[in-house]
Amino acid sequence: MLKISVRQDDVELASIESQMLAPQQSLHIPLLRKKGGAPLVVSFVSINDYGGQVPYRATLANHESGYASKVMPR
Repeated sequence: MLKISVRQDDVELASIESQMLAPQQSLHIPLLRKKGGAPLVVSFVSINDYGGQVPYRATLANHESGYASKVMPR
């Protein structure tokens, strides 16, 4: 991964640059200013097998797991 960002209501709660994760590794990101029950938007950029950057986004609500989807170019 190149970058991880966590936002809530257009406010960035966490941002990590150049974080690499091994297969099956996890990462815990502390959120300092989370407010209310508004959903969190987690964005990250992955590097594919060919070295290309692939952006993903997931919306998390009610403390439930979510699935990341590729962000398609406009």
